[in-house]
Amino acid sequence: MATTTYKGFELQATGANSGTWGSVLNNDVFQIIDNNLGAITTKALTNVNVTLSASESQSAILRLSGTLTGNVQITTSCLGFFFVENLTTGSYTVTITNGSGSSFVAPQSARSTVISDSTNGIRAADTSLIPSGSVMIFVQTTAPAGWTKSVAHNNKALRVVSGSASSGGTTDFTSVFTSRTIAEANLPSHTHGPGTLTTGAGTAHSHVMFGSAGSSVDLTTSSQYVGKSWEPGVANSYRLQESNGNAVATVGRTANESSHTHTMASGVTASTGSGTAMDFAVAYVDCILATKD
Repeated sequence: MATTTYKGFELQATGANSGTWGSVLNNDVFQIIDNNLGAITTKALTNVNVTLSASESQSAILRLSGTLTGNVQITTSCLGFFFVENLTTGSYTVTITNGSGSSFVAPQSARSTVISDSTNGIRAADTSLIPSGSVMIFVQTTAPAGWTKSVAHNNKALRVVSGSASSGGTTDFTSVFTSRTIAEANLPSHTHGPGTLTTGAGTAHSHVMFGSAGSSVDLTTSSQYVGKSWEPGVANSYRLQESNGNAVATVGRTANESSHTHTMASGVTASTGSGTAMDFAVAYVDCILATKD
């Protein structure tokens, strides 16, 4: 009995199968064609390799299910093309081979079209849609089948450019975007100089002294100084003293009509910040770069 090379359809010889050729044509030709165009072979996988029977290899669709507990290899005798639907779960691979040439790793949660011949083996039929060497972003840990994960870049941000694509910078993403305190060395260089009030530039004002406990003493109202009387335009000196009579400081007041300067004495210290860290820990999603095989 002669058959076709690739699908195994029975060829009728002249004068053969007299009175039975109808059954032969139906069973060995039409039924196989029907399987090639629409039949589904379903396999539940775990960690055991599978060899498809001749009739199972005729199906247009190979549907895979089950929870993988190990890598699985499926051997088929199909030559031509067929579709693979991989619905398995588990962090393992399903490889399909026909025993020669290359094999095909079926990506999970995906439907793939594959071609098969006795010289080159089995491979994806649609690789020409994405040229080999193309680089794409995937939000997953492992590169999909037919792709190779790139390790050239790690812990970096993405930048959109209108010109040539390149890379740069030296500091890791998570080192920049984290909770950290701004150091004094990071602040702009600046100087606190004396201020000058010109004649008529402002209204009457008070000089305030800060005590050691952080409280303030208004020299125009406090009972802690001697000499409360003053007149506009006349400079006055107020002598602050403790209850035991020790002098604390002598502070002068000028009337608002006179030009004068506020100077900063040596030894005066400024209040420092709280030191509370600033939160730069922006939300992010990890992704990988992969190159098309």
